[in-house]
Amino acid sequence: MGYVIHAIVGKSDAITKITSNWVVAKKVDLRQGYSLIQVSDELLDDINELVNSEKDAPYPEFLKLSSSLHELLQSESITKTFAYIESDYFGGVGAQSAVLYANGETVLGPLKTEIKWCSNVNQYYQKPQGQLAINSVLSQLGVSTRNSMDEFESLQLGSLR
Repeated sequence: MGYVIHAIVGKSDAITKITSNWVVAKKVDLRQGYSLIQVSDELLDDINELVNSEKDAPYPEFLKLSSSLHELLQSESITKTFAYIESDYFGGVGAQSAVLYANGETVLGPLKTEIKWCSNVNQYYQKPQGQLAINSVLSQLGVSTRNSMDEFESLQLGSLR
């Protein structure tokens, strides 16, 4: 099974503030008082048009984190904290990237984790080793884990597949 996620994650009140400014932004409630906005092509087009940043995209690790979206998240993070996450997997192989915004700047990341299949030994391997990019950023955002579930699972982000 495959899935793709491009989303802004934050506390529900912070996400509500963003959705109130963008007609096509839809808030999805998660556990632990968090919510997200899926960054659709339509929402990204609106942000790119209205923010109208002329800079290059800040991080090549991301598909949809344009300079305009980056500037919007920096601006919104002056008083709130946000994560921007991307994930693209199919059949257990893929990549994820994440960045954390607070105090008007990037405070963690960009982080990227790749999962690949090694046919020589018939197993998956992770690069780099250690905590996955999205979990690292969600942990710093304040997401707690329970019952052997990681941060991604604790928010039930897998249900977005």
